[in-house]
Amino acid sequence: MADVMVPEQLVHTSEVVVLLGNSWFAKCSAKQATHTVSRRIRGSRKAR
Repeated sequence: MADVMVPEQLVHTSEVVVLLGNSWFAKCSAKQATHTVSRRIRGSRKAR
């Protein structure tokens, strides 16, 4: 089997897609996503 080299380029490496709820998504920075995840974790711990 032959190896194939494909030129690639990384673009927007600090950008992620976050689920806002009910199938709604938004692009945001990794830093903003970290805050969103932390807020959701705190909320789920309070709900216990």
